[in-house]
Amino acid sequence: LTGRLDGHTAAVRIAKKKVEAESRYRAKLACKLPIRPRLSSGLNNIFVWDAAFCCLWAKDAPRGELPVLETLDNLYLLQQDDGFICREHTPDGRPVWSSEHPTAYNPPVISWAELELFRAGVSTSDRLRTVYPKLTKFHACYRRNLRRPDGLYAGDILGGGMDDVPR
Repeated sequence: LTGRLDGHTAAVRIAKKKVEAESRYRAKLACKLPIRPRLSSGLNNIFVWDAAFCCLWAKDAPRGELPVLETLDNLYLLQQDDGFICREHTPDGRPVWSSEHPTAYNPPVISWAELELFRAGVSTSDRLRTVYPKLTKFHACYRRNLRRPDGLYAGDILGGGMDDVPR
């Protein structure tokens, strides 16, 4: 158990350094969006998949040590009026793909992350009430653009998170 705790402490320390580095990088951009410090995979672009999964492991960090909720809030900030949240945004907040392209979507893991953060006590029922309309709007967009007549969803290897997995 001690080794696991030490490993988690090290992971939190590394994540804090990445958050600080990303924040310094972002300060140099001419971004007009109020994107807050965030957890990421260490890449400059903002990825839905990475953000959600970073929040899932970071939920166990000491409260206030990492920007867990802020990471997801950035995704809602980038949400378009029709509910679309592109799976990848440039550092200044522009979507990399249009909502009509299947590559533009990840499975709706943001909802899962929000639920797990609530279960872990990181967020509250008030937060869930606040983000639920955004998640519902995103789901409607996802369904509208990717649902096939047979009820299954279309996608591709990038949108499905399989872009760097050998087959």
